[in-house]
Amino acid sequence: TDCEPMHEWQLQSYPNCNSFHELDLTTLKYITSGTRRSAFEMREVVNGHENQFVYKSIMFNNGKPFNEKRVEVQRVDALVLEKLHSSKFIPNIHGYCSVGILMDFTPDGSLYDYVKGARLAGGSTLAPVDRLRIAIHIAAGVADLHSIDGSSIPSFYHDDLDWHQYLYVDGIFMLNDFNYAKPIYVKKKKNTEVCLV
Repeated sequence: TDCEPMHEWQLQSYPNCNSFHELDLTTLKYITSGTRRSAFEMREVVNGHENQFVYKSIMFNNGKPFNEKRVEVQRVDALVLEKLHSSKFIPNIHGYCSVGILMDFTPDGSLYDYVKGARLAGGSTLAPVDRLRIAIHIAAGVADLHSIDGSSIPSFYHDDLDWHQYLYVDGIFMLNDFNYAKPIYVKKKKNTEVCLV
């Protein structure tokens, strides 16, 4: 191919496997599964204080073989979360190793849960300014993804945007789930032309 990464970091990963393998997996409580991964609630007591996390791992019992592609999508999810750690519209990552990711626990559900609840209650009672605030949260998460490195050309695109991907955390809808995200490369001889890989 005549395409290459815009940035060397697009090919990197930042695993912290030693810390990851110290986790007590007996505390896992199943939350849900998506197309590729399952999510579990995890509790850990550190210095007398209990912390909650979400542990995401590829599904091993779905009949799909364990292969390099399944590891790669976890790498991409962890990489994007790590690069966006300063965004208040993206959840925090706390660990990553091969097929597992540890991230913020979000007990208040997703944008889907909010909309479903509003419909079941007969419609939303939110004031127009609050609806605008939610729209700003949704747009800000995408804007932060598209400006990870301050470039005028985005380095990644999400490729799976829907209301399930926005988690509600401390009053903010945060963009999540970058395992379908794709890098945007540039043509080798004209590094202003992009290539979608």
